[in-house]
Amino acid sequence: MSAPATQLAAYEHIKRSGVLARAQFQVYEYLTFHPGATRNEVDRDLGCGRPNANASRRLVELERRGLLRRGDPRLCSVTGHACETWWTTTATDPLPLPKARPRLPLLESTLATIRSLVSSSSAEVCPDGTVAAIRKVVADVPERAV
Repeated sequence: MSAPATQLAAYEHIKRSGVLARAQFQVYEYLTFHPGATRNEVDRDLGCGRPNANASRRLVELERRGLLRRGDPRLCSVTGHACETWWTTTATDPLPLPKARPRLPLLESTLATIRSLVSSSSAEVCPDGTVAAIRKVVADVPERAV
């Protein structure tokens, strides 16, 4: 199956502009010329016949940037199961990737949980010194250092 002229034009524009990282462009290019492939087919073909999660991981990134869309499921040639398909769009200006969420609140809540666990009386039942070691590490981290 070949890509429609509008998708080929979008592909050429994206290729010339160089706005995609190499791994993203490989997946985008593959789907331009293999429209409707499944995640497993992308992995198989871009991984030299081996599973290659590095390739399929780019699908959602490209979807968020408006360059790919999900399609109806079909029987996958790799798994033999019904799997969603992936298609390029006619977008020529990819959206920027969303900024990564800061992990500071997660670190703070994890540290608070650890502090409460090692300060409980039931934490004394570890004879190997694990709790004492954790208490020392937690005590060395200032309250707002993370």
